[in-house]
Amino acid sequence: GAEIGCIGSTCAWKGPAGSPFTEESYNRISRFFREGEDSIRAFGGIRFDPSQAPSEEWKAFGSYHFLIPVLELTSRPAQSVLSCTVAWDNVSQRVEGEALQSLDAALANAGAILAFVSASRERERVPVDVSVSGSRENPTQAEWATRVDAVLDQLDACATSSAESIDGGGDGGSDEMRKLVLARRSSLKCENAVDALHFLSCLRDQDRKGYQFCMLLGEGEGEVGRAKAFFGSTPERLYARSGSHVVSEAVAATTRMDARDASVTKDLLTSEKEHNEFIVVRDAVKQALESLCSEVEVEVEKEVLKHVNVQHLYGRLSGKVASKKNDYHLLSALHPTPAVAGYPCKESVKTLSTIETFDRGFY
Repeated sequence: GAEIGCIGSTCAWKGPAGSPFTEESYNRISRFFREGEDSIRAFGGIRFDPSQAPSEEWKAFGSYHFLIPVLELTSRPAQSVLSCTVAWDNVSQRVEGEALQSLDAALANAGAILAFVSASRERERVPVDVSVSGSRENPTQAEWATRVDAVLDQLDACATSSAESIDGGGDGGSDEMRKLVLARRSSLKCENAVDALHFLSCLRDQDRKGYQFCMLLGEGEGEVGRAKAFFGSTPERLYARSGSHVVSEAVAATTRMDARDASVTKDLLTSEKEHNEFIVVRDAVKQALESLCSEVEVEVEKEVLKHVNVQHLYGRLSGKVASKKNDYHLLSALHPTPAVAGYPCKESVKTLSTIETFDRGFY
């Protein structure tokens, strides 16, 4: 696969608090793209729950945040390509959170970033020192266990109600809650500053099979700073599209990774509980693709996806995107997946907002 690094923004879009990512938002970005080509790309993300007001730590990211970078380096095993993009337009009215410059300003910005990169030198790789002086969990382990028990009781009640509906001749209540994914927030106070890019490289070295990402926000407009960072490593890719061909993945069910004990993998594959959890996610992804594609194929029914410390059940689906459907429709249909929210997704996100007391941000 490819490794991509970007610096600077020739244009950017940040959604105001409480504002969802709409088709109009997408169109303001995609007007810089050319159909059938990926030489110009936008990078960014969308909040897990755009309707929720962001906490202080997430305010800088907006309800969504996308940019077209000035410099984009794409590295593959056989070659690397460095691209410089300068973008401007003649639109007189801007929407809130849209940042574009005049041609002269855009050229000056690109020149400054090129000079910055030219003067930079590769730093020596040293181990990451994350000395933690304090930590806090939200919720605590005991509180989380209580919430899980309450959710399990709710799901059992939904399942019983659905079974009774079927016995009585109903449709089983297909919109009843079948899965809900609770999260915990860990806050760590480090004794030393953490370099997000250095941390990212260590995550990459630890797990080459995962998808590592990092979004750094500068301290001000046009600056190359590191005031805010959102980074991580995930086993799941929402989707990848090339022309009309789209591929998505279903990843669910988790157990420890033990290369010396094959029974752990066997138990994951044969567990009814884990299978049911996986099927909910795979079927939801399939339904989402079917709503946008003229044909959908399940390329991988179910197999084990092994990472360094954990392993999951994995499926891969592909489809041919119908005409007049684009990335906005794919994002709207697939994000968030049941793997991180629950099923049905919209109802799950709404329910989680009443249970969790922290901001998931771009979770």
